[in-house]
Amino acid sequence: MPTNPTIKNKHMFKKSLEAKYGEGMLRDFDDLFTRQFWNLADIARRHRFSRERARQMFTNLYGYGYRQIKSEKTAERNRSST
Repeated sequence: MPTNPTIKNKHMFKKSLEAKYGEGMLRDFDDLFTRQFWNLADIARRHRFSRERARQMFTNLYGYGYRQIKSEKTAERNRSST
């Protein structure tokens, strides 16, 4: 039993997401790392699915939870404001 809950064939998962939501959706997930105030709720609203579904997609795409980058983005924002 794998310890990582991600999907085994990420390529097929990405293709199915692109087919259903458009190729810009994957780019939006990648932008989470660079856009300081962008979050899962923004992606969910833009592509019309729930924030929980966005969280599940993120975990399947990247292999770890969104909370990790969220805490990094918060720390970065706090550093830049001081």
